[in-house]
Amino acid sequence: MKSRKFMFGILAITLVFAMAIVGCDDSSDVDSSLNGTWETIDSKITYIFNNGNFEMQYDDPYIKGIYKTSGDKLTITVTHYCLYNDLTGELKWYSKNEAKIAFADSYYDELYNSFTITYNIKDKTLTLYFEDGATVLTKK
Repeated sequence: MKSRKFMFGILAITLVFAMAIVGCDDSSDVDSSLNGTWETIDSKITYIFNNGNFEMQYDDPYIKGIYKTSGDKLTITVTHYCLYNDLTGELKWYSKNEAKIAFADSYYDELYNSFTITYNIKDKTLTLYFEDGATVLTKK
């Protein structure tokens, strides 16, 4: 009898962990049609979307972070900037805290934020609507 109770206890714990893992799946907050590499016509700006993670390149890597979608709204949270460090001579990804330490400047508090924009995908064209105008990208 004790063996049976023990096995049911193990089964219950396993089910709880399994439900916790399944419950953490937030892929429903991401429009999978964004997945891929998108470029401007002149190929200077590139956005790479991959299941909730994104990177933006402006010739070189520039920013990366996470994103979510809801309807036609895209919310981007910047987690890292790729910055050139004059002291080390290297281009490196910096989190907010790393940038504040490396560059001793509170200016970086303003850069690491979330913003929401409207977007539209039609065929292989992605349009991002920013406050100062639209950016049109084509899927590679």
